[in-house]
Formats: sequence, C-alpha cells, structure tokens
Amino acid sequence: MKKLGFFVSFEGIDGCGKTSQSRMLAQSLRSCGHDVIETREPFLDLTRQKLRHRLSPGEELSLFLQDRRTHIDTVILPAISAGKIVLCDRFVDSTMAYQGFGNRIGSDSIANLPEQRLLLPDITIFLDVPLNICQERISRRGKKDRFDLAPLSFHERVIEGYLFCLNRNPERIRSIPGNRDPSLVQEDILRLVLPLAARPSGHFPPSKNEPSYSLGKEAPMNDESARSFYQMMDQNFGSPNMFGKHKTLSNGNVRFEIQQKEWCGLKSFVFYGEIDPRKSRFLGAEISWQDKDGVCYKINSRSLPEISRRLSLLRMDSTLQETPLPASTSNKKNVGI
Repeated sequence: MKKLGFFVSFEGIDGCGKTSQSRMLAQSLRSCGHDVIETREPFLDLTRQKLRHRLSPGEELSLFLQDRRTHIDTVILPAISAGKIVLCDRFVDSTMAYQGFGNRIGSDSIANLPEQRLLLPDITIFLDVPLNICQERISRRGKKDRFDLAPLSFHERVIEGYLFCLNRNPERIRSIPGNRDPSLVQEDILRLVLPLAARPSGHFPPSKNEPSYSLGKEAPMNDESARSFYQMMDQNFGSPNMFGKHKTLSNGNVRFEIQQKEWCGLKSFVFYGEIDPRKSRFLGAEISWQDKDGVCYKINSRSLPEISRRLSLLRMDSTLQETPLPASTSNKKNVGI
C-alpha cells in the first residue's frame, strides 16, 4: 500500500522570509526521516523569463495559470502520490493576492478560475510581517524583480488580498508573526506541520453503510463554499447537469450521488456529496471505490480540499489505496454496484 504524502504552501508579501522558513522546514522534516520535495511558483524557468517583460494583467495571469497546471501534473501530485511531503513557495493564494488584488483583476474572477481549485494545500503558512520591514529587507537585495520594484500602493493591495484569503480560509491558512527570531518562527511552523507528518496512511476511518458526513444538521465548517464544490464536480465529472442523481433532504440540504463503473481504471466508483444551498456551504463528502482486484475502500471528510485532492490522485493513479474496509464488508453492496 502506498503512503499518501501531503502539501504545504508558504505565503506572504515579498521580503517576509517565507523562502528561508520553507528551507528550514525542509531540513527539519528530512532530519526526521521524511522525503521532502521543495518547489515554488512560478515553476518553469520559461515562465520566470517571460515575467521579466512588460505584460498586461491578463497576460501575466495566463502565464501563472499555465505554469500551475504543469506544476501540479509533473511535480506536486506525483510527489503526494509517492508519499512525499511537498513544500511550495507560493501557490493559489499568491494568485489571489497579487493578480486579484495587486493587479485589480478582482477576487470573483480569480476565485472562479479552475486552476485555483485543481489542488489546494493541506495547510498554508502565511508569514505576517509589516510592510515597512519587508520593504527595508527588499531594499538590501542586490537583484530585484518587477514585483519588488512595484509601487507601495501595489503592495498595500497585495496585503489586502492576503487578508481576504485569510478571512475566507481560516482553517487552511495559518498566520504566523514573522518579524521575530527565525528559530522562533520555525518552532511555530513545526507545531502546525509535524502533526500532519505523523498521520498514518489511510487516516480516514472506514465508514458504515450510509455516508457518515450527513448529520441532519449543519456540520462543522472549513473554508470552502458550495460554489467551490460545484467547480470540483465540474472538473471531475463534467457539466453540473451531468453530475448524476441529486435530491433535496428534509433539512433543506442537497445531496449528490454519482455511481460509475470502470472509472479511471477502477472496477466501480461511488461519490456522495452534500451542500447547504441556503448558506452556500459544503457539508461533506464520501468516496467509495473498488480496485481492479475487487478490494473495497471508503474515505469521508468535511474538508473539500481533501476530497478534491483525493479525486485528483485517483484520476492520476488508480492504484493509490487507503485502508481497505474489513473483509466482512468488502463486497459489492458497499461500493454501490
């Protein structure tokens, strides 16, 4: 059985120290025996070269989005599938802060982009450092890029964008005061990340007959909305009208059900998802599948980033497996055939 890795992103305005903290975390994790991949965005050398030229906000955004697709497909997802820990210097929140707010493209336009929902980190570390201190650090750099040289008003809008991300994603994004001794900052980061590294493979418990997320009342929420759920469904299963069965429950929530045979190399695949359309909230989902050898698996979560990531991994590698269901329940009934 393959062990599933996880994904950490680092965010903050230029000069906050995120690159240094990411490297320190990589060293700490490797010293504990973990296999770590360090990466960043923009990912491709060609993208970085093109960004040195004067571009319109739309051209710049298009470059970043193309770069992200390549980054996810060639580095991040394969590494997670192989059980590695991925540390990324900038990811989707930088796009919202720099392009959405800094370049004034707009938060709604950025949030609706498929590349913003293809994959989300398990946790995002945001280093909170006052702008004047970051500007002072940048002034000491020998070589500056065009983001470093942008006017102060641009960086103020970027900070506004990060505050927007923090307010929208309080569970995924953790803010850490960065204007301290680097070793103290790293201690706070380790307290957040090490519990993820200690999770066993297949940490979702097998569920019973019915999806365990449906409680008949509002479930504890994370950062994601019903709109994000629809976007995830569209990316994995096609247009919203083709999702499969859905029904309105007595409590007003809407439940979606998809049953497919031979989906992405699996013998069978069942997906349940539930939203509260009144509050535009995602409540939870469950994925059940049967591999080519007939062994059944089931995972459930109230974290939409986690469910979205599992679907992406299953599409990429159908041999990726969680803890099997007990032998007594590993039959066709439990996988919905």
